[in-house]
Amino acid sequence: KAQEDDEDDDETGAEEGGDDESESAETEEEEEEVKEEGVEESVTCSSIDASLYNDFVEDDTEQCLEIKSEYTTDCCYTFPTNPCGLCKQDGTSLTLLWASEVIYEGRSVSCGVVDNILNTEEETSPTCSAAKAEHFDDCCFDKCSLCDDNQLAWDFVIDYYNDTSKTCGDIEAIFTADEVKSSSDRCDSVKDDYQELCCFTPPVTPCELCPEYVRWNEAVEFDGEESTCKAATSMLKREEESSDECSSGKENIGEACCYELCNVCGESLMLDWDAVVEYEGERIACGDFKPIFGRNEIEEGTDECSSIKGNYSDFCCYTPPNEPCNLCQTETSFLDAYTSVEVELWGSAMNCSDVYDYLIRRIETDSETCSSAKESVSECCYNKCTICGGTQVQEFELEIDLNGEAISCLQLHSVRTSDIAVNSSDCLSMQSDFSNQCCYDTPDTPCVMCPDGAVRKDLEVDFNGGTETCEHVANFLASRANNGTEECASSTAEYQEYCCFDKCSLCGENGQIDWDAYVEFDGKDDASCGSFDWYFSSNGIEEGSGQCTDLQVAFEETCCYEAIDYSIPACSLCKRGEAWYDMNGDVDVYFQGSNRTCTEVSNSLFRKAEEDSGFCAAAKAEYFPSCCFEKCDLCQGSQLDANVEVAYKGAAATCLELGLRFVADIVMEGSEECNAAREILFEPCCFSNPTDPCVLCQSNTVDQGDIRDDVGVSFYGSTTSCFDLNSFLVSREEQVGFMCQAAKAELQEDCCFQECSICGSGGNLYWDNPTTFNGISFACGELTWVLSGSRVEEGSEECIQMQSTYYDDCCSGPSALIPDAGNKCEICPSVGKDWYAQVIHLGKPMTCLELDSVLLQKGVFDVSAECEQAVQDYSNQCCYIPPKKPCNLCQSGKQSYSVLDQTVTYNGAETNCYGIYNYLWTRLETEDDACLVTQNDLQPQCCYSKCSICQDYQLDQDKLVVHEGATMACSELENSFMGLNQIMQGSEQCARIQQEHW
Repeated sequence: KAQEDDEDDDETGAEEGGDDESESAETEEEEEEVKEEGVEESVTCSSIDASLYNDFVEDDTEQCLEIKSEYTTDCCYTFPTNPCGLCKQDGTSLTLLWASEVIYEGRSVSCGVVDNILNTEEETSPTCSAAKAEHFDDCCFDKCSLCDDNQLAWDFVIDYYNDTSKTCGDIEAIFTADEVKSSSDRCDSVKDDYQELCCFTPPVTPCELCPEYVRWNEAVEFDGEESTCKAATSMLKREEESSDECSSGKENIGEACCYELCNVCGESLMLDWDAVVEYEGERIACGDFKPIFGRNEIEEGTDECSSIKGNYSDFCCYTPPNEPCNLCQTETSFLDAYTSVEVELWGSAMNCSDVYDYLIRRIETDSETCSSAKESVSECCYNKCTICGGTQVQEFELEIDLNGEAISCLQLHSVRTSDIAVNSSDCLSMQSDFSNQCCYDTPDTPCVMCPDGAVRKDLEVDFNGGTETCEHVANFLASRANNGTEECASSTAEYQEYCCFDKCSLCGENGQIDWDAYVEFDGKDDASCGSFDWYFSSNGIEEGSGQCTDLQVAFEETCCYEAIDYSIPACSLCKRGEAWYDMNGDVDVYFQGSNRTCTEVSNSLFRKAEEDSGFCAAAKAEYFPSCCFEKCDLCQGSQLDANVEVAYKGAAATCLELGLRFVADIVMEGSEECNAAREILFEPCCFSNPTDPCVLCQSNTVDQGDIRDDVGVSFYGSTTSCFDLNSFLVSREEQVGFMCQAAKAELQEDCCFQECSICGSGGNLYWDNPTTFNGISFACGELTWVLSGSRVEEGSEECIQMQSTYYDDCCSGPSALIPDAGNKCEICPSVGKDWYAQVIHLGKPMTCLELDSVLLQKGVFDVSAECEQAVQDYSNQCCYIPPKKPCNLCQSGKQSYSVLDQTVTYNGAETNCYGIYNYLWTRLETEDDACLVTQNDLQPQCCYSKCSICQDYQLDQDKLVVHEGATMACSELENSFMGLNQIMQGSEQCARIQQEHW
């Protein structure tokens, strides 16, 4: 029985053991499930987002949509307009105790975590209010601020309590750690002890003890105490650069604290940053010397610095060439240098780009080294491939596929064509594949989407299969579509409603902006009234909006005025009766509530008041004595001989220089100085204009032809040109005078000639007869312009040849090709014609001038059906009604300024200032709103005051001067050179030219 019991026990044990094993396995599975459930429960939203990215789960796939459906509600939120801040109170933020623990939604978390959670809620939400009510006192406190509203010197070291050294920033950290409140005694005590040391009002221009390098640890005496250069530098930064404390500090400790870093090349040589040398066993670039010197404080003038210079200046330094050697410059063009081609030069293998860089930095262009290098490695240079041909413009933003890689057209034009030569197979292949996508032709008359208003720049619309801003659409149409085409018409019709708006006008329809007036606006106390128009465009402020009305009410009185009728004389400050006086423009006077210069007062009166108004009379009575004077007239109505040199007050000067000095020094008419100067200078400096001027190429009122400008002659012992001699005679000599008659008798044959006439003296010119000159079809009348411009003389071999060639075409009667030329078709019979406007005729582009000739040669005459059709087809492009008073873009009052060659945005499109100027001049009246708005919009960008050599004095037009190695007349220097180089009045270059050539 015992044995049976034992066996039963064994069986039972085995069974129980099996049960235990089964239960154990079940427990492990349950634990695994719990673990897995625990993992799922602890997954963060950011880890889900990261796993989607790492697993390359694509948008809109089933997996992505499923995960979004499950987790979007828990993980995503709309960022609030005004986020909740746990420690925000009455518009101010108290200090947050980040690490303090609180119970939030049943969990123990830090105050910092609570604040982050609340940042997703609106400040006015119930969740925000409830959290603040529960946790504000535990998480927030009004921390003591050592400096209140002043600047804290964070790094300044002080002796803190218990003889410890701390920075002022450490005190702020202690206030936070110890929760020192602003109302506590401890706060007041620490402020009393350290506020003066740690706090300061930041200067506008801080004092800099040293221009660059400081001996930080050098001991010095500063402000009566032992200190270091570092501490003194920090303290001086609290002072203004112009203060006595700054000057005194620099004087007392500047020499001890400041030093100049060693410069391996000195002041006269250039550092070759990329040259490699061996220094202290390592190969370094010469450009690395400066940081080495800085770390080791190697000073200029020390033995160590001199030793380094002696060892390395020959390798690292060079004298830059006056005219650098450009490896790839030829007599006619600039080529590119290959970056992938290796060549051998001077016994070493080098990359072409390295050769190019070395020569441009070091070698003169006229040296033998330059010439031999160009001959030795000519294979380095190539004419870079261009995708776009002719006058096409490069597209930059469009994305294309190049060998399976998505790149922009900009990358194609700039990077991917490097090392690819023009006309190579690679280049031709690229042009064939991408020119249609990455190149386009600019329109002759750009399409303007919003001609009467402004563009809502940031508003997005559907355009060309994508979403684009209105500004992009406007620029695209202006750069790609011609005005008047179907593309332009359909696009403007589609987008004007959404993209265009009536821009706010500060002064309404009838008011004018006072550009000289200033107001306090947008944080500036000197905002120009003229800048509001730009502000309205940039911010999309529409007429009639609340913001527009508020600004009109606020600034209309200061910024606006009602324009006077300019057919009535405007108020001129320095005019009395019919006499004009000079203005002392820089004098300050008190005018309409502020200090203004006399020039500003004069400008304001001219724009706002009529000459006969009471306001004008009162202003003159008030400001004329201060602003106006009658300058000393040296010649009293006679002409000033500008270039005659005289001695006056012990110094040599020209009569012109003396006249200018009288203006600058305010020498008044009737003064003792004026009368004394006139007695001495009238005879050498003044002359009277002749009543009947002497004209060299005219005898007894009979025209003897034109002047040979460049022929040199000798007259009265002086060598001059026919042109200069004639100018002198016209301005000085009477027709019947001895000198005039002598000049004619002696020099007419040398100086005068008759211009060649195609028909000679025996034929009549038929203006419209067609002929061919140099392969180009001309009307015979246009051919006469060619002869005149070439100054072909009658009787010359060239003239005889021209007469022989063209007499039959032009002089023998109306051409058989156009028997009815007198009745030719006029596209613009009673209005102006834009000769150079572009049209398409029979599929061929041409100008309106060329169209005129084509119609004439094809026998299209007036009152014919073909003429009527041509007028209907082309009058919109070729014709316009010329304004009676053309709009001058650069006119301001009576002052006309010059036009800048600059690209600007106009009516939402990029265009050129010259194009706008020509359009306004030929199309708009001065008083048109469009004229005034455009002037206000674009004058600051498109117009400038061109440098005037003589300013208020007469320019000697024909006087020859040498400028920058070229001989030119003063008129060429003033008009052509100044204009082409856009040299502005008041610039340094203008001042140099005035000083040199006045």
